[in-house]
Amino acid sequence: MATDQVERLAAGRRQRRVLAVPSPLRPSVEAFSDFMIRSRERSRRAGTLPRTDGTIEAALAIVRDLALFLSSECGRQDWALTDVHDLEAFLRAVP
Repeated sequence: MATDQVERLAAGRRQRRVLAVPSPLRPSVEAFSDFMIRSRERSRRAGTLPRTDGTIEAALAIVRDLALFLSSECGRQDWALTDVHDLEAFLRAVP
């Protein structure tokens, strides 16, 4: 009998990454996570190569790290306030 254990574990990992984002920036990251899952389902239905759980989790981890950096180092509380200098500083700090 097949279980959905793998899917539940992946959902938990995604949720932990989203919850680690500072609260002012979290709604956008939640929307991004939902978009990635919907895109994967659409890709499966279309018969194309869907993103794996690892790929989605890696993208969420990068966005989480960026959000933490923007909040702590740059004092940004909104994604709209982010500029190219913030991104360059993030890439210097986290290669």
